[in-house]
Amino acid sequence: MPNGNIQGINKQGFMDSKLKAAADEFLVRYGGDVFDRLFSRASGARVYDEAGREILDFTSGQMCATIGHNHPEIVKALHQAGETALHMFSGMIPTVVAELGRTLARDWLPAPLQKSLFINTGSESNEAALRMAKMHTGGYEVIAIGGSWHGVTGASAAASFASDRKWYGPSLPGI
Repeated sequence: MPNGNIQGINKQGFMDSKLKAAADEFLVRYGGDVFDRLFSRASGARVYDEAGREILDFTSGQMCATIGHNHPEIVKALHQAGETALHMFSGMIPTVVAELGRTLARDWLPAPLQKSLFINTGSESNEAALRMAKMHTGGYEVIAIGGSWHGVTGASAAASFASDRKWYGPSLPGI
């Protein structure tokens, strides 16, 4: 349990009620599923709320769904990247990114695939997939399935038909 070293967490490891109020006032939330508490940490398949309650996490996506929160190898890789070049402008490729692309092409991707696009989220992945599909086909219309969730960015949200797809006004045409 955190010991007061993290801003907003008291010495008992509980979130400060002022921090929850700040989250409500200053953060934009999206989607229909909104938890009424803050979470202080995560490890493996578990998250811990501000009261210290341990909860088995069936919700988190991206890497956490397959390897768990704060996997030691991922933390190590992030630390190493932070020592050299954690993030750069998209036109500037860090050496570690070139190495990863080469490793994926040689050892992981099925032939004839050779190229990778490294981005942050599922939304961005879906945005890129939609753009590549449109470029490849020359078309502009996309079929989306009811009950689907593809993200919160423009085209990804337009192609999403989840229950919380409302209050955002008209979506992009062609979906």
